[in-house]
Amino acid sequence: MYSFYLKSLTILCIVVLSACQTQGREDLPAFVVSQTDFSDLLVTEGTVESENSVPVNCPQGIDGTIVFLVEEGVRVEEGDIVCRLENAALATDHQEILASLEIYKANLQKTLADQAMEKALLEAEMLNNEAQKAISSLSEQQLEFIPENQRRIKELELQQAAIQNSRFEKKFRTMKIIHQTELRRQQMGIQRVEARVKQVEERIASLVLRAPRAGIVIRGINPVNDRKYVVGDNAYEGYPILMLPEMEKMNVKIQATEAQYKRMKVGDAVEFSFDAQPENKAWGKIIMKAPVGQPINRNSKVKLFDVMTAVDSALSIPTPGMSARCTVILNQLKDTLVIPQIAVFDHDSVKVVYVQKEKGFERRQVTIGLSSPKEAVVVAGIHPGEIVSLMLPDDKNILKTVLSKDSTDTN
Repeated sequence: MYSFYLKSLTILCIVVLSACQTQGREDLPAFVVSQTDFSDLLVTEGTVESENSVPVNCPQGIDGTIVFLVEEGVRVEEGDIVCRLENAALATDHQEILASLEIYKANLQKTLADQAMEKALLEAEMLNNEAQKAISSLSEQQLEFIPENQRRIKELELQQAAIQNSRFEKKFRTMKIIHQTELRRQQMGIQRVEARVKQVEERIASLVLRAPRAGIVIRGINPVNDRKYVVGDNAYEGYPILMLPEMEKMNVKIQATEAQYKRMKVGDAVEFSFDAQPENKAWGKIIMKAPVGQPINRNSKVKLFDVMTAVDSALSIPTPGMSARCTVILNQLKDTLVIPQIAVFDHDSVKVVYVQKEKGFERRQVTIGLSSPKEAVVVAGIHPGEIVSLMLPDDKNILKTVLSKDSTDTN
């Protein structure tokens, strides 16, 4: 990094050579070619994430308003309450279902009372019929001593009592079946309502979210506004409201622009620094590039691409959620000729530089190796100590053109 800053300082401190001593030569900003280290660096921002995190999701089938949310960075133990949700419609459903259950139970008690009364009346009629039958039976011993017509009447009365008794017994059996069927129907209705009450109460209980493990709390991202959840936000089923990261292994997620994304590749080394921990440094590499970008907002054509980097070593393990300054080392080359990109020009489909001479400039073809938006490595064409112009000279001040060995020099 020291060589990078030194080189940047060298570029900024451009050698401005005066042409006052040489008649006709332009006074253009110039750069003295030297042997140095080449680094193609890309600096961007990222966010520290745990490689393995346990989410605390909004329960399935639940949409609610957050009324309590534990502060980010707080350490919690397994089972601690970390979030409470509120769902007004669910509370209303609960009250309505409880009221319905009370009605069902009251109706059952009324039915039981009505059936008991109906049974008692029928049993009384049956007892009365039995008594009448008994009275008729007692007089049966006297039938032989009474006239024929009266005996016949008594026999008919006994037959009638027996028939009535048979009817009562049949009615009692039928009534018992009807009563049992009605009770079973009402009891099944109560069971259905009780099951519904249990289901709603379980959903209400699920509005209280507890930590599935011990750890430091990181708030999740609200999918509506792309900001971290706060009290008063709506929570949506299946989305993580909180994360409980494991602290042993950290990654840094970069959201790169398309231009940055194209320049990065898996395996590139990355150096990290942290505003919240100025004394801390970390090192790692790119481990994954998302194949598809996501729009910055719903109607934007500008996309950001997720690039995941692994933190392989650090002075101290950074905390999840912390912002990181990421310096991606795209290319490095030790002890080579490096010139500013603005010193390289296109001429007749070849790359050239303008080397300063005593009375003007020499247009010289160069071979460029590695390059970055700011610098280029010169493989052939110039030597250390030569001075190249950072601006295009006027044609009248170009003394000659020197091409590669396969070309002819032009005076």
